[in-house]
Amino acid sequence: VCPVEQTGKRIAIVGGGPAGIGAAAVCASRGHEVVIFEKLGVVGGDACTIPEFRLPRHTLEEDIEFLKALGNVKIEMDRKITDPEALLREDGFDAVGVTVGLSEDKLLGFPGEEHAMKARQYLRAKPDMGTNVAVIGGGPVAVDCATTALRNGAKNVTIFYRRSQPEMPVDGADREIIQKFGVEVMGRHVPTRIEVNAEG
Repeated sequence: VCPVEQTGKRIAIVGGGPAGIGAAAVCASRGHEVVIFEKLGVVGGDACTIPEFRLPRHTLEEDIEFLKALGNVKIEMDRKITDPEALLREDGFDAVGVTVGLSEDKLLGFPGEEHAMKARQYLRAKPDMGTNVAVIGGGPVAVDCATTALRNGAKNVTIFYRRSQPEMPVDGADREIIQKFGVEVMGRHVPTRIEVNAEG
């Protein structure tokens, strides 16, 4: 990394996911001092939930090491920022970038939804989900959940998607993964409720 002339400007980046890492790298490479505020104890955001076989951890680690090598970047973990403008008013930053991404999981709003595990929660913890697993949704995150369940010991995993299988918003690589892992896709299925049987 070549040294650059420092501008004396201080930039705050709220959120240490891929967007925050990218924004910090650009600002730092232009000579600004950068502080990343990350509410969790790890940098990488939702990229950390992508299965290893799809995004090797060393790739993300190399990006973070490159960022640190720029020399004028500080990362503050476990710092939840609720008022980004206060960083300007009270902490003397010259600019603030908010790169928090999707902070809340999308809910479907049908009865029994509380019995389902949300995608982020599942991909971070990767608990044993049993023999038969249903995944609601048809995008890349659904593919990640389905393949993770199979790699964790599930025997049968079915993706339920509201449109037809060809309309799933995934690329060719995702479709190959679905076939390779033997994930069943039930197109044109819209769940209306989740019921828990007597066995839980």
